[in-house]
Amino acid sequence: MRIHYMRAILDFLTFFSIVVILYMWGLNGDFSKKEKKIGSIVMLMIIIALRVVRKLFF
Repeated sequence: MRIHYMRAILDFLTFFSIVVILYMWGLNGDFSKKEKKIGSIVMLMIIIALRVVRKLFF
């Protein structure tokens, strides 16, 4: 049962990361082009890491 909670937490973190990327590119115009690019790369790396952890352990 605990594995289902961990899987749900990883899925939520992945969803949250995608929402942050969409927020950076869409709603808020305060970020410069360079900040958007760096932020997107970092968030994509986090998403990939979350997916890898989910596949390996759960």
